[in-house]
Amino acid sequence: MTNHSLQHVSETFKSLTEHQQQRAHELAAEMKLDKGMVEFGQDVQEQIRTFSHTILGQVKDSNMSSAGTIMNELLHNLENIDPDELSHERKGFFSKWFRKSDSVHATLSKYQKIGAQMEKTTVRLRRSRESLLQDNEILEQLYQQNETYYENLCTLIAAGEIKKAEWLEETLPRLKAELEQTANDLTPQKIQDLEDVTEQLDQRLYDLQISQQIAMQTAPQIRMIQRANQTLAESIEFSVLTTLPIWKHQIAIALSQYKQKEAGHSQHKLNRRTDELFKRTAHLYQSETRSNSALNKTLHETQQDFVDQIRKTIQLQLTETEQRHVAEQTLSSLSE
Repeated sequence: MTNHSLQHVSETFKSLTEHQQQRAHELAAEMKLDKGMVEFGQDVQEQIRTFSHTILGQVKDSNMSSAGTIMNELLHNLENIDPDELSHERKGFFSKWFRKSDSVHATLSKYQKIGAQMEKTTVRLRRSRESLLQDNEILEQLYQQNETYYENLCTLIAAGEIKKAEWLEETLPRLKAELEQTANDLTPQKIQDLEDVTEQLDQRLYDLQISQQIAMQTAPQIRMIQRANQTLAESIEFSVLTTLPIWKHQIAIALSQYKQKEAGHSQHKLNRRTDELFKRTAHLYQSETRSNSALNKTLHETQQDFVDQIRKTIQLQLTETEQRHVAEQTLSSLSE
């Protein structure tokens, strides 16, 4: 290929590394402008088609939806917990009735069951988070693979452009001149056959450029899914590793004080006949009531913070799922 024809090569060739440019020249030299031309770069195109289906399958098998289900279960468990149950400050007409029906055993049993459910849900949530991060590792491998396909296609396109420039500027004029020197009745058809080669070469380049566009559009879709997975994983981590332990600590303190107060009530009844002991118990009870009020307020605030965080994570999951569906549709259209 002459220096003159090299000037007509597009920016694709100029964007290649030195090694890729050398490979493009090698591929151009190997390329035959005959019926075999249709197979030029076909192996890479087939890999792109298969690869698109692989990514689409990875998106459909994502653990994002399961994370949303688990977060909803966690929220349901939280909504079954009423911090006022651990307070002795019930007021109203039915307060005495509640005091008779709600035994210490029933209350503690309820919280033990909820606690066990929370632990199981937390374990599943941790696994879901780990699955999201594992998905990202797989997606990163697919991203790197897609980048390799893109680079290979750039090299193939550059090779095709080199061959086209050589054909138009050197080979085609020479072959036409030879035909005109030995012109006969078949010469027009032979010249048309040469023109058809140009059209076929253009079509082959167009097909490769379409595959290049698919690889180029796939890259941001993979990154968008990775960001969605990472954001949800971080939100889950904050809920499980930060907010949940604080909430559990507050519940443990409230339960402990609840049991102490029930014991205080029993002791108060047994020593009812002793005025001095009664006054002392009453004083302690008033102090504990003030302490319990502050604790109950803190528990309310902590639980509300936890609920808000879970709801925020669920909303995030819904938003990211919607974006994932958009990416899925885009990838599906690219793989068709």
